[in-house]
Amino acid sequence: MRNFLKITTLIIVVGLVTLINGCAKDGKDGAPGPTGATGATGNANVSSATYSTTSSNWGYDGTNQYWYCNLNASSITSSIVSTGAVLVYIETSTNTWAQLPRTRAISSSYSRIGNVQVISQDTDYTQGPNPGTQKFKVVTIASGAKITNPNVDFNDYYQVKAAFNLKD
Repeated sequence: MRNFLKITTLIIVVGLVTLINGCAKDGKDGAPGPTGATGATGNANVSSATYSTTSSNWGYDGTNQYWYCNLNASSITSSIVSTGAVLVYIETSTNTWAQLPRTRAISSSYSRIGNVQVISQDTDYTQGPNPGTQKFKVVTIASGAKITNPNVDFNDYYQVKAAFNLKD
């Protein structure tokens, strides 16, 4: 019994000495650990491209009364269409970026891999003027990147740009 108490006491003392000596006494944080499985913050799963249009890029659909322009965006893959996000912003007259207000799908099976179609329609559904020179920014975000950034306001291009370290 005496040996058991000596051994137990010795283990406790060695444990306490190790614990006390293992702690930093200066209050500073230790060195950062290795990057986790998700990697360092960055934009590997996010793509951004800017497109400029002129009057000749726009076609008119007389049946549905709207102007349309197709933007070739190779970053729009089947995975992005299925589980990611495609955000489209337009440059305003004050040289800021505003998200386009809505996305319209023709049917539940509709997908446009590699392409975004921008539609411009007058509110009275009559033929308005050709939209002419415009600048658009298309941002594609993989589902994992979107999920790991729940506090980003995706309506605000500047928050998206900062969160994913996008270059203009």
